[in-house]
This record gives sequence, C-alpha cells and structure tokens, in this order.
Amino acid sequence: MRGTISNFLSSTEKPSNPGSQIFQIRPSPHGHGLLVVHPAGYPKDAPPMYCIKVKPSSKPNVVLSRGPMSPQTTVGHARFHFFSSTTELFVRGQPVPLKASTFSGKFTMDIPGMGKFKWKPNQLTGTSFELFDGAGRKLAKLGSAGLLAFGEKKLELMVPCDDFFLDLVLLSAISVKELSKIAGEAASGATEAVIGAA
Repeated sequence: MRGTISNFLSSTEKPSNPGSQIFQIRPSPHGHGLLVVHPAGYPKDAPPMYCIKVKPSSKPNVVLSRGPMSPQTTVGHARFHFFSSTTELFVRGQPVPLKASTFSGKFTMDIPGMGKFKWKPNQLTGTSFELFDGAGRKLAKLGSAGLLAFGEKKLELMVPCDDFFLDLVLLSAISVKELSKIAGEAASGATEAVIGAA
C-alpha cells in the first residue's frame, strides 16, 4: 500500500537508496509562530518544503502543510488529549493513534497495513528521539541541528519512503517532541509544588 517504505520493511536487506535524507526544522523568518522545513543546506528564507504550526493550548495542536501554511496545503494534524495517553494523528485523512508510555517516554504508532512503529528517546542524550519499526530497525532520528543553529532541529530519515510516510514522520516527530516538553514541564511543576509544600 505504501510502496517504497513497505518494500523496505518487508526486506531483511539494506535499502538500495544510498545515504539518508536530512531535513532542517527551524523557526520561520517571517514569525507567526511557524516552523518551516527545508532539506539540509537550504537557506532560511528559501520557500519551505513544509510549514508546521504548533498550538499547545488549542486544537488541532499541530498542523502540517506542504509548502506555505494554508487550509489548501494542509496534509495532517494532531490532537492532544492531556487526560489520555493517546494522541490522534491524521495524515491525508487517515487516522493514526500515537500512544505514550508514561514511564519509558516511548510513543507507539499502529499504522494500518504497515504495523507498529516506536519513537524512543535516545538513552545518551535524553533530548533526541529515534523511530524504530517492529523489527527494531532505526528509520529516523530527530535531534538538535547543532550549537550554531540555535532553536533548530534536524530530522534524519534513514530509509526511502513515499510522501505519506514522510508526512507521518514529520507530524509524529513534532508531536512527540511537544508532548515530551509538556510532560517535562508538568513533572517539574509537580516537583516544585511538593518542595514548596514541604
């Protein structure tokens, strides 16, 4: 169903595509609380490959558009539920539940026709996330773009894929990062409240 990525997942051999794809996720130079996505090496003011709007306090909480942000170019969105462990992802009209594990920090996606995928925090950095398939193969990594690119993230896609899977990786990566940030802030607030009450 999902041509290229499905072929990769069904094979035990390395993908024929040499190297990986790297994308930079950065604040839009035009403001408005937008993030823009470019292939690595593109200037900040280049036309964006994607635009992402993050709104923690209103739904949809994350909106993903191909190209400029508009209702006509929107390809996915995420709805957070703070009293539930499941976030609703929608990519090109297809629902994909994203379930959080409170204790491990992992996030699991069950994609119809493709199986289960997990975003896991990197054990060394604790701030980057890696996407694995059901066989434990690493498919993507989200982390810092480096000290000289403050506020920017780097997404490395290690497999060939179609537009649907790229949309899903981007939407889920930003959702996982935002949900982890919210959980961290909540835990910090709870700790401060306990210390203050002591």
